[in-house]
Amino acid sequence: MARLCTRVKQLRAALGVSQRALASKAGISLSTLVRYERNQVTSFDAEVLDKLGRALNVEPSFLIVRCP
Repeated sequence: MARLCTRVKQLRAALGVSQRALASKAGISLSTLVRYERNQVTSFDAEVLDKLGRALNVEPSFLIVRCP
């Protein structure tokens, strides 16, 4: 299963944007994005997942579902 942190990093890299740029585009703080990318969150915030999904051009569920 690809972890959320891995998917966010990979998608961000594919878009060629920095952490700061993605955080700004998603409307979240840089520290929040860094915590998600470092797998330092204990529970997922649906609003943050929605914002990240929109900024990364994927459904928020893609960030957290098991890979086939």
